[in-house]
Amino acid sequence: MLIKQADDKSSSIALLSSFLARADVPADTKQKIEVELRNMRSGLKGENDAAYEINFSFGKSENWMLIHDLRVEHKGRVAQIDHILINRLMEVYICESKRFCEGIAVNEQGECATFFKGRAQGIASPFEQNKKHVLVLDTIFENEIVPVPRRLGMKINPTLISLILVSKNARISRPKREFEELSQIMKVDQAMSWVERNATKSISVSSLVSKLVSAKTLEDFARGLASLHAPIEVDWRARFGVPTTEIPMLTSFKVESSPMAVPAAIISDNITEAEASSKYTCAKCTAPLSLAIARFCWKNKRRFKGATYCMDCQNTAN
Repeated sequence: MLIKQADDKSSSIALLSSFLARADVPADTKQKIEVELRNMRSGLKGENDAAYEINFSFGKSENWMLIHDLRVEHKGRVAQIDHILINRLMEVYICESKRFCEGIAVNEQGECATFFKGRAQGIASPFEQNKKHVLVLDTIFENEIVPVPRRLGMKINPTLISLILVSKNARISRPKREFEELSQIMKVDQAMSWVERNATKSISVSSLVSKLVSAKTLEDFARGLASLHAPIEVDWRARFGVPTTEIPMLTSFKVESSPMAVPAAIISDNITEAEASSKYTCAKCTAPLSLAIARFCWKNKRRFKGATYCMDCQNTAN
């Protein structure tokens, strides 16, 4: 049963895309925005592919509860978990989905690398990343931030299982000598069959007596966990220094004889001096700017790289 879908990130993508069309965003900032968009879209593609496989296999079953895109905070720690699967034996599969276009390689020390145009590039270990997620959830369950089921007064402690899901078209290069965490990584289209087989292996008379919970109890537990979701709103304008109001395109300026002088204000039909002082600020000290000073910076776009500065900061803006 699907308890929580992934949060909609289309508004963030639309906003970042709009920055690329703005005349007042410097070229180097646009490059950073393009990298952010590329990573975001790639990550979403990997998460969506994994969510499809998970929902297809277990979405209609009352014996499984599914949570996608869960962000939880506890005791100063944060876990951003791509997918969680929980069954009636209180097995909690914590899945980190990764999309590597050309694949991932793992060496005997557990170090990982991905490939770009055939060349290997080192990356942070997804094993260690998911290990932190497991630790945060384990602490949440131990402290009963989410009440765990009980039988005869005894807690039924969840069993946490880490999985790294790789996109089905990517290759996985494994070392000859295996290590403990290596079995956690698998292609997403094969992972769901593995999860089902692993859950079946866990079924025994003792586990049925001591750990099996009802579908209703399982659903309540999963909804309690999903209620901890603490999404974070990223201020994309602040991150990339994009002003709230777009700078109008001006075609002519009246410049004083001195190249360092601020030109006289040219008041347009739709922007007044008072409006400008409330809309534009210095990119360095955030002091409000008059329309004349702002236009001086726009006229000298190459010198100030598309940003606006007050007169005091103009001397140090180069």
